[in-house]
Amino acid sequence: MKINFLTGPVSISDAVRDCFAQLPVSHRSEVFTALMAAAKSRIQSLTRAQGAILMSGSGTLANEAIACQLKQLPGKGLILANGEFGQRLVRQAEQTGLQFTAHAIAYGEAFDSAAIEKQLQAAPEISWLWMVVHETSVGTWNDHEPILSLCESYKVKLALDGVSAIGIQDLDLSKVYLASGVSGKAIAAYPGICFVMSDHSDFAVGNIPVYLDLHYYQACGGIPFTINSNLVAALDLALSEINLSVDTQHMAALKAHMLDYLQQENISIVNIINPSLNMITLQLPPGYSSERVGDCLAAEGISVGYKSKYLIERNWLQLFFTRNNRIEEVEGFIGRLEESRGIDFK
Repeated sequence: MKINFLTGPVSISDAVRDCFAQLPVSHRSEVFTALMAAAKSRIQSLTRAQGAILMSGSGTLANEAIACQLKQLPGKGLILANGEFGQRLVRQAEQTGLQFTAHAIAYGEAFDSAAIEKQLQAAPEISWLWMVVHETSVGTWNDHEPILSLCESYKVKLALDGVSAIGIQDLDLSKVYLASGVSGKAIAAYPGICFVMSDHSDFAVGNIPVYLDLHYYQACGGIPFTINSNLVAALDLALSEINLSVDTQHMAALKAHMLDYLQQENISIVNIINPSLNMITLQLPPGYSSERVGDCLAAEGISVGYKSKYLIERNWLQLFFTRNNRIEEVEGFIGRLEESRGIDFK
């Protein structure tokens, strides 16, 4: 039994997997240039972003590149955090030397637009705001549209961590200054490619490490360094497989089926105000170890989120559904839980 409910790496289609059966091509070839252009075009079409720069690395790299751009802006910033990845933005901003205020609230709590507006009113020097859309450490969906409206009113540039959001539901980035994304997660390609989307093409010039310098990428036609052609091909194909109107209903149905079982069995879930449509976070009772349960599931070929430090500390298990998961996999997970009754998970 092989069932994958991880946030990444996720289940991928056979066609995407076949991209690695091909020989790699040079990043200086016309074939590769066309491949990059196709993937970039699909990203822009999916998100309605004006531009996209592809990079070799994880979502953290894309956020580092965004931090370097924000550093070139005048004034100070405001970072919103209601989970582990919002806190990571705070740490990255600190290490980049950004001047900012952190608006940190409890994990899974919803942002209050009125409270954020008060901060913008009280600090006219704020010129940018940075937040996570899909806070997967809890399973919260932070709708960026109300925050974007505030930013437009106060002439503040909005930056987003969209790493786990793209491919889950419709995400309009047409008016977003900068946003990060990755090839893995809900896009369902191999991990290894990240990208920065933007509403502009005139990236700031500054004292930025060359690997993070979006202006340099743009000046080099988007291909300044070696990048794995198989990864780009897999990304392009996975993007072509996305059908949001169908995929969102499918993921929501998988989640609903799982929730029905968990509620019938009185298995506790972490209740949050704005849950994402494709994630469930289970709260294990005192005396039971999420790490032990996760290890036992892994031994049976069922992959769930449990290894991250923030999950272990809270005794949480997480399930993340993508378009490539099937109802039979949900049933397989449920069946394994049924079989495990009476096992000592302490």
